[in-house]
Amino acid sequence: MENTAKVKNRTMMTLAILFISALEMGGMGLQPALAAIQESFPDVPATVIQTMSNFPGFAMLIGCVISTLLATRFSKKVLCQFGVACYAAIAVLGFFFHSSIVLLFAWQIVLGLGFGFLIPTSNGIIAENYDEKQRGAIMGIQNTFTNGGGIYLTFVGGFLASIAWHYTYLAYLFGLIPLILGCIYLPKDTPALKADKKEGSGYLNVSKKTWMYGVIIFLFITSYTVFGSNVSFVISDRNLGSSAMAGTAMSIFLVGGMLAGPMFIPTEKKLHDYTFCIAFLLLTAGFLIVYFAQSLIVVFVGAIVTGLSMGFAMPTALLGCTNCNTVEAATAGCAVAHMAGQIGTVLSAIIYTSAAAIFSDASDFRFLFAAICCAVLCVLVALAVTVANRAKAK
Repeated sequence: MENTAKVKNRTMMTLAILFISALEMGGMGLQPALAAIQESFPDVPATVIQTMSNFPGFAMLIGCVISTLLATRFSKKVLCQFGVACYAAIAVLGFFFHSSIVLLFAWQIVLGLGFGFLIPTSNGIIAENYDEKQRGAIMGIQNTFTNGGGIYLTFVGGFLASIAWHYTYLAYLFGLIPLILGCIYLPKDTPALKADKKEGSGYLNVSKKTWMYGVIIFLFITSYTVFGSNVSFVISDRNLGSSAMAGTAMSIFLVGGMLAGPMFIPTEKKLHDYTFCIAFLLLTAGFLIVYFAQSLIVVFVGAIVTGLSMGFAMPTALLGCTNCNTVEAATAGCAVAHMAGQIGTVLSAIIYTSAAAIFSDASDFRFLFAAICCAVLCVLVALAVTVANRAKAK
């Protein structure tokens, strides 16, 4: 009976972690309502409204730093649950208090800070409670839940926005599920120890290899974001469909990420860090499919292929950051990967749009340019992984 209870508690702990992962794309929650928000605040420039869905990313960077520093005073469970509570609180704050654009941005900051707490600490909980083999399996499934959460917000948020734009915030009530599960089933732990001088020990002293993972995920996310930033322009410029079809393409894009979950585990077992190369090859293929697409169906195929890439890249980075650090430093290691990815999201448009404009201003050319860059990055990443492996062997 005791063993049965332990298995049940461990299963519920895993479920709690997976539901927490479903919150990670919470920044997408307001996307279906942006047009209606613009109508409600006609004096606010459209560019300001458009940055609203990306704004939590800036706050997340700060949240990652704060949560990592607070790890010496508070347990991972407390920090993680605080982040989940921020997510759930947005439902109430946004629904009842939305009279000014300043308030809307304030709630986006709260949301972003919550991400900065829940994402790295949930990965730290995985590091403490599962061995290397189990971590790979869970992180693969994590990606499926993360993309599933994005799809939930897209569809449910869109439905609620059709009633009234501020009803979109009610979609964040989903956060109550992981909040309750986490309170009951996340394990109690003690605050992390302060760093000592040994590399990779202590809560902040991450290993050198962590930075390699950070650079790779920065390059990947910078490229990956090209799809979401430009697919609507390609569909419009080629008269392939309406703006609603662009939204459908984004949903299919997320479905691709979900499908990669079951494929990650066997792939990572065989290729280890070379799994990054699979991610960059999928990006290259997906971008080329969209570039040559002459029908909406082909664009959707490109969306699935491109979306698949995330299901290989991010779990590989998080698993690597977890395994190359001590348990104490794993949370900080995962924070490095998430922060690098967020910086890549912010800088993607600046880097790719500006660089592609040197050769052509056409929106579809950005996909060709990104495909070429990803092919080159695939080779460079393979070389970097090989060098790192040889250094480790010595």
